[in-house]
Amino acid sequence: MAAHTKVVSMAMGVFATNFLWLFMNAPSFRAAWSWTCTKFDSSTAMTAVAPNASTSCMTCQCPGDCTGANAAIPTNLSCAGAGDDSATNGCLKLHHHYGQPHGALTAIAGVAVEAAPATACGKADLLKVYGATNALDLLVSWGSLAADKTDNTSWPATASKCQGLCAAHAECKYFSWSAQGHDDDAYKKEAGFHGLCFLFKELTCTGSSYHLFHGVVSG
Repeated sequence: MAAHTKVVSMAMGVFATNFLWLFMNAPSFRAAWSWTCTKFDSSTAMTAVAPNASTSCMTCQCPGDCTGANAAIPTNLSCAGAGDDSATNGCLKLHHHYGQPHGALTAIAGVAVEAAPATACGKADLLKVYGATNALDLLVSWGSLAADKTDNTSWPATASKCQGLCAAHAECKYFSWSAQGHDDDAYKKEAGFHGLCFLFKELTCTGSSYHLFHGVVSG
């Protein structure tokens, strides 16, 4: 067998194994199905860092092999662009979730590996989650998301489009949009997990409003 054919065959085998894991054998704790790391230059400019690859100040790593529920996560989110978004003059926050992370997001996305990540004062009330039908249906079937909170009429491709959906909702004050897996066709297209848009009411607790979270844009 030619070397190229062997490589293609191996790649297809890995994809098939991971795809079957997601839809047939997913464990109760589904930490992630994204095996690349997201590095932000801004909310509109992001790059993917492959598992086990390094930049000048971070490494993209998984706890074990990058398969199944082993999330690929940057070792340094500050290096990966965490903080205020330069493209919106700090209006949006990169690698941050509004309030403590919702279970529907932690079910399919890795959080962070910092020893003491920024922690929000509480969880914000969820109004709605926009996204791909297949992703929303899976989250409902897993018990991670209530069916009456789903809306497949829009699948926002950018944080600004998710922000627009929040602006159009009378009760929405903040949003979180997942950019994880933007370069991964299996995660983005087949599973539909990339681009989930969470609309929230305003937090009522006192303290920090944002929680450090890999690959999420909020505002």
